[in-house]
Amino acid sequence: MGVEFVLFIALIGLNVGAFSSFHRTLIGGGRRHTLSRSVHHLDQYSLSTVLGAAVEVVVKEGPFNEDFIRSVEEGWWQRRPMLIRNAFDVEYVNSVGGWPELEDSIQLASDEDAETRLITYSKDEGYQIELGPFEEDDVESLVKNYHDENKSKWSLLVNDVDRFLPSVSDWIDETFPFIPYWRRDDGQISIASKGGGIGLHVDNYDVFLIQTSGTREWRIGPNFISVVQEYECLHPESDIRVLDLSLVQQKIQNFGLHSYTLTPGDVLYLPPRLPHWGIAIDNGCSTLSVGCRAPSGAELLSKLAEQMSTREEGYAVERMKDDQLVGEYKLSKETFRRGLLTIDSKEKAKQLIRNTVEDLLENEDEFDKWFGALVTEPKRLRVDYPSPMVFDEKCDSDLLSSPSKTMIKFMKSEGFLHHAEGLTFSYSVTECGNCQLHVNGINFESDIRIARILGDKKHIRCEDVENIDVEENILKLFEDLIGKGFLYWSEE
Repeated sequence: MGVEFVLFIALIGLNVGAFSSFHRTLIGGGRRHTLSRSVHHLDQYSLSTVLGAAVEVVVKEGPFNEDFIRSVEEGWWQRRPMLIRNAFDVEYVNSVGGWPELEDSIQLASDEDAETRLITYSKDEGYQIELGPFEEDDVESLVKNYHDENKSKWSLLVNDVDRFLPSVSDWIDETFPFIPYWRRDDGQISIASKGGGIGLHVDNYDVFLIQTSGTREWRIGPNFISVVQEYECLHPESDIRVLDLSLVQQKIQNFGLHSYTLTPGDVLYLPPRLPHWGIAIDNGCSTLSVGCRAPSGAELLSKLAEQMSTREEGYAVERMKDDQLVGEYKLSKETFRRGLLTIDSKEKAKQLIRNTVEDLLENEDEFDKWFGALVTEPKRLRVDYPSPMVFDEKCDSDLLSSPSKTMIKFMKSEGFLHHAEGLTFSYSVTECGNCQLHVNGINFESDIRIARILGDKKHIRCEDVENIDVEENILKLFEDLIGKGFLYWSEE
């Protein structure tokens, strides 16, 4: 792929990124306040008039497992929505803690470290959002004492539940083995009262919507919409990224939604940029969303600029040159225009950009470090997570008082080393065989055999490394990861 094409793609992404100012996010945490602006004149049930529009949704029967993934026909991923009935055995998943329990969600909604939002809807006030954390008593009262039919309908959303609940993280990993760790976003739980939802919207990522309890109706658009179309159809009076149906119908010909009802154990896969609207049919409705993210061209270009700004040599620090300036002036004095950006100056700027980008793209080691750090860095702001180990090498206790003592215990086949929940581990190998381990936005030099173990396994046993000569540099890598809190030890 030529550098011109790479730049072209990146600049397209940058052009799209120019609309980032309208991305009225639902995300927020660490504060208690309400955004008072609301959506008006958008009836929660007005979409019933356009139901029945044709939409290509693949409908399959479960169970959703390795055999299903291997047998289902190609062409659905990122292209077509797919509904899988009876995808999961509800009783079994609950028995292994694969889905958050109600009490877990209540506690997380009041946790300072969790990202929580409460979306309410009423015909008079439209949609409103309140950002958590919330008082635990208030959350418990909300989810256990459902509102009167005439009052606001609500939806409580908690992000990163897999970071707080290891059993949920394990279940997601086992259920979706085809999703690379660096593409995984998070597990989000949504609990809603009857009629609750967050409105018609689109996401920029693939998502699996798993019905864990109650019943939810999903209304799905007939076609993908662009970022520009989304911008044009956002409700003008909302701080939430919700589409105004009347604007959508004006801008997109023959726009209609098709309705699907999900019961516990069903899952709906939606590719990016497909309009959808989930509405709880009964109280106690809960949905676990498993999202998959990927960087946009704008994000890649922005991060590339950051990388270039730290360099001390190469084209990144070179300046545009015009050593023929005076000579050209002498030759064209009569036609010289001091305010004109000449074709030659523009071409020189373009060439310098090409050379600077090519500098990184052609250096495989540097590109791997840059890209690996980018795709593994935290996707959400986390304060003091993971917590570094506080240790004392002089401590005589046999407790895990230091990374080195932790490794001694581990190498005696005692216990496991685990990835800290919510962190992304990945690794890369160049054509020359150089290997980098990427964890939480940080790069580590690594032996390829160790990188595969650390990158592919979330739970590591001593037996996993028993056939590898654990040299000093490998031991230091493990100790560094333990000291930073990226790995932790437990008995099981």
